[in-house]
Amino acid sequence: MASQSFSSSISKVATLLWAVSLLLAGWFPFAISGIIIKGYESDRQALLSIKSEIHHDPFGVTSLWNNSIPLCQWKGISCGRKHRRVTKLDLSQQQLRGTLSPHVGNLSFLRFINLQDNGFYGVITPEIVYCKPEQPCGKNPKTAWQFVEA
Repeated sequence: MASQSFSSSISKVATLLWAVSLLLAGWFPFAISGIIIKGYESDRQALLSIKSEIHHDPFGVTSLWNNSIPLCQWKGISCGRKHRRVTKLDLSQQQLRGTLSPHVGNLSFLRFINLQDNGFYGVITPEIVYCKPEQPCGKNPKTAWQFVEA
């Protein structure tokens, strides 16, 4: 009788573990996607803040920076394949004028930024570091910053 009770207990534990694993397997993709969506939204807000500080955009580079298309398809933006986070911001030679928003520092996966041949002005905040072209620097040593004075 004791072995039957022990066997029954193991069976119940195995069934419970199986049910929990199914539940976790079902919820895991949603949990991961929630993390990715949160990061994606953070990048979107940072880019919209950058856009809001640009007062002259003669080629309409940022005109489609809105909800009409995914941000990874926005002009001048490149995203990583795995996490779909902004890894490159290339607005070079667009004749943009304005201040560079400190929210650029919120693009935590950013590895390359090129703002050459534009007219950004104002204080360069601690989130942004002025470096020579292609020289890794900034908060993330893997980020290559390119800036030129207007």
